[in-house]
Amino acid sequence: MKVRSMVALAIVIIAIIFAADILLAGEADSLRIKEPANKNCVSLGILQGGGALIGADYERLLVKNIGVQVGAGLTGFGAAVNFHFKPSVSSPAISLCYWNQGTSGELLSQRALGVTYLYRSVKGLTAQIGLGYLLEVGKLMEDYYEDHGVENPPDVLLLYSLGWTFKF
Repeated sequence: MKVRSMVALAIVIIAIIFAADILLAGEADSLRIKEPANKNCVSLGILQGGGALIGADYERLLVKNIGVQVGAGLTGFGAAVNFHFKPSVSSPAISLCYWNQGTSGELLSQRALGVTYLYRSVKGLTAQIGLGYLLEVGKLMEDYYEDHGVENPPDVLLLYSLGWTFKF
């Protein structure tokens, strides 16, 4: 998939997420924070925890709008620094993230460093989408590319996750 196609797909997915949040929550302004500012959250879901199949992330705001996030799950782990639009983990953010999919050795899939848009609704829905630079391809992905006739793996990956956030 070319970078232009991935960017277009990311924009479409972000629009769908916003539309779903507005319809499900009945809010016109999904950035509005109606509760006290939360400094901690745990997110559970698909591709949470650094791109794990099923994973969890923990985030803590360190200063006004900047949080640190660590996560792990079924065959993956990751970390991120999140730059929130408002001083709460309930607000959306731009995330500088590291994803390690798989484990070491034969079971390593890939490692990526990326920038994503992290969306969190007031009601709890969380979704993340962005682009990552491929740092390393593991044996699993090498075998996959070889089986499908791909000589050169892509340098850029689509990073995404979907889940539910519990704020405290």
